Amino acid sequence: MNKSDQIQKLFVELMGEDVTEAISVSTGIFVALNVEYLRRQGADIEKAINIKSGEGQRDVTIHPLSKLGERINEGRLYSRF
Repeated sequence: MNKSDQIQKLFVELMGEDVTEAISVSTGIFVALNVEYLRRQGADIEKAINIKSGEGQRDVTIHPLSKLGERINEGRLYSRF
């Protein structure tokens, strides 16, 4: 079994055990991969990243990093799902 298959198997197991954690892990991976890809392309990763998905699909925005204090002051302190 190659590494990709191993990761997929572990992820499917995680979804069966704790879907909230699976969402958190997959979101973190998605964001990290996009930020790193764009950083390597020379993009300014301090700005919002807009991912256009195409007609009939949802677009995704990765917001720039914020400080915990800013989120609390804006009343937008979110917990994990």
